[in-house]
Amino acid sequence: MILENITATKILEVLLTPSLRIVLVVVIAIVANKFAFIMVKKITEQFLKKRVTDDLDINGTNEKRIETLKKAFGSIFSTLIWILAVLTLLPVFGINIAPVLAGLGVGGLALGLAAQTMIKDYISGIFILLEDQYRVGEKVELAGKKGIVEDFNLRRTVLRTQENAVIYIPNSSIVISSNLKQQE
Repeated sequence: MILENITATKILEVLLTPSLRIVLVVVIAIVANKFAFIMVKKITEQFLKKRVTDDLDINGTNEKRIETLKKAFGSIFSTLIWILAVLTLLPVFGINIAPVLAGLGVGGLALGLAAQTMIKDYISGIFILLEDQYRVGEKVELAGKKGIVEDFNLRRTVLRTQENAVIYIPNSSIVISSNLKQQE
């Protein structure tokens, strides 16, 4: 019979072909990515609901904060998931993962030291967003410069002055922020 010739080893050989491993890792990464975005959305919404009441929501800005936080944390998790997927697939292509991991460790350390200011920018941006210090369209004074917030992301804030000058301020250089719109 045909079934007598099929052994567990043969089944595993068929199931663990390189192409099937690649497909399996990619599918798992996609599912993990979707799951991460769902979890980030739920956690972010629950966190903001505890911190901010609906009475303080002016022009739907809480939704904007939720969207910004979802994008920021979602992209962090997405990057980590895809890095793990690539590292999982390297042995399929015959690449030894041990030197790659060692190189990533050394490279990560060098990058961390070189990018300290950028990391500070992102961390400061997260706290500015979480504390709701200012929003797009509000008049503020940041790093000694007054203007209207034209754009904000986790790395930098863009102000437009009365003289119509555009000022880009890295978030890590904002030590004191004055929200002049909230005073009115």
